[in-house]
Amino acid sequence: MVNPNGVLFGAGARVNADAFVASTLNLRDSDFLDGKYRFSGNGGGIENRGEITAAPGGYIAFIAPQVVNTGSASAPMGTVATGAGERVTLNFAGNRLVGLSVATDTLDTLIDNRGAIRAEGGAILLTAAGAEAVTRSVINNTGVIEASSLSTDGGRIVLTAGKDISLGAGSMLAADGGKGGEVAVQARAGTLLAGGDISARGTTGEGGSVQLLGRYVGLLDGAQVDASGASGGGTVLVGGDYRGANAGVQNAFRTYVGAQATIRADALQQGDGGKVIVWADDTARFHGTVSVGGGAQGGDGGSVEISGRRNMELLGAVDVAAPLGSGGRVLLDPEDIVLNTSTQATPPTTPTERRTRHSATRRRAGP
Repeated sequence: MVNPNGVLFGAGARVNADAFVASTLNLRDSDFLDGKYRFSGNGGGIENRGEITAAPGGYIAFIAPQVVNTGSASAPMGTVATGAGERVTLNFAGNRLVGLSVATDTLDTLIDNRGAIRAEGGAILLTAAGAEAVTRSVINNTGVIEASSLSTDGGRIVLTAGKDISLGAGSMLAADGGKGGEVAVQARAGTLLAGGDISARGTTGEGGSVQLLGRYVGLLDGAQVDASGASGGGTVLVGGDYRGANAGVQNAFRTYVGAQATIRADALQQGDGGKVIVWADDTARFHGTVSVGGGAQGGDGGSVEISGRRNMELLGAVDVAAPLGSGGRVLLDPEDIVLNTSTQATPPTTPTERRTRHSATRRRAGP
């Protein structure tokens, strides 16, 4: 379906198809006949208030400068893709939609999900492109984005915006499965604020992967990030990778984790804890709770790094314990550390609350 004036699916609308594409950008006849899905233009917006469902293994694609979903879109074992921009290309492997490339030069772009987007064991790809110096590109999610599976491994969720991403309180991103899936959220030149639940849990295998990246990254009070797994913890990267040295992972300039925010990459049954990195090139402020515990039936604790290259504030709780194995590793990697010797609250002593509490403030060297 192509309509440059805009597309609206009303509250009572229902679409059931093997695959479905709605676009307000133009698709040239020659490209369509050649099997090339290259859309371009500056059409109106798309709003879905209804129920759109693809057949198992099929796909749903929304293509427009602004896309708003207050209804539902579901493609079990398939792909739901949204591209907000002036030029969007859908990429296929056979009949499967596997990716999309999105670009814009002059238009502000928006993806706003207040409903439910699901692709059980499949992929959900949301991209709002933006020319950094000219336009504003935003992804807002206050609803549910889920690629979890009860019978297979978790799927893949990728949210990419040229500027800002907001994951509101009460929102959910989930890629849980037998083995945890992948959640990657990146606000390339802007701010990522997360206040909801983000998970890539492994119910029988290892936890999956969660990446929360941007110029500025904040886990607000109430944010819950979980990459735990029955046979081993997964990986959570907030603002960068180990010591900020992975060129393939964007480093945040500043990172903040609120006091009520939690990050988990535990082994739940038998296995080693996972890896959690909280990094900033300038300032990292960590007030929350992180755990990478070894399994209750065996396994060692995992690894945690909390580092700001120039400034760091650590007022949270870190747990790398292992009931039947060796404790894990905690890395604080500053230019300087000044320990706060003031009286702190007595740490918990019960086994379920066992953790290492730190209170430290890091500042630059100088007079």
